[in-house]
Amino acid sequence: GTCTIAVIVEDCTSASVVETLGLTGVAILGTSINQEHILGLKDYKKVIVALDPDAAPKTIEYTRKLKANGIDAFALKLLDDIKYRRAEDIAYLQKLKREFNGTTDIKEPTK
Repeated sequence: GTCTIAVIVEDCTSASVVETLGLTGVAILGTSINQEHILGLKDYKKVIVALDPDAAPKTIEYTRKLKANGIDAFALKLLDDIKYRRAEDIAYLQKLKREFNGTTDIKEPTK
């Protein structure tokens, strides 16, 4: 995508879903973020780490790692894997696209 907001997800299917929202989906292909990812993400104004719910500790870890490398990043706590397009998660990503504020470490969609 051409958006200035990147969304880190675990797999290509999830990245494709993110792309349909007009955001840039970055699939890390599992739960591993490396220096190549970090270098590529420096071009984005904002980075949302949105790993699957079962990877919540990694979501926090990667957010901190990105921030330590000078990237404006925060964690998004998903209710379900993004590839399943849960309405609340999709609506929240759309809201973030419109009104990004990134002022806290954790963003949670309302149930």
